[in-house]
Amino acid sequence: MDEELEPIVGRWYRREDDGETFTVVSIDEDEGIIEIRLLDGEIEEIDQAAWEEMELEEIEDPEEWEGAVDLDEDDEDLDYDVDEDDDDDDWGDEFDDRD
Repeated sequence: MDEELEPIVGRWYRREDDGETFTVVSIDEDEGIIEIRLLDGEIEEIDQAAWEEMELEEIEDPEEWEGAVDLDEDDEDLDYDVDEDDDDDDWGDEFDDRD
């Protein structure tokens, strides 16, 4: 591919040299760092100069990409149950008896 693609958060790209597929997750223009998430879920940082050297093609969202961000078993216990109808503000009651 002769034209250089600009990194855009949320877009998927494939490297033409090795077929690696990734999406851009953030761009730090001040530092010149582009954070990418590989198809297997691994996060990498590359600098703007490296991006410009890569031969890339923009691709559609891969079908198998959802599995790349699955939670580990340890992460599943972080599921917070928020009850919006719960108006009970008694979490600070232990301090209400102060003189």
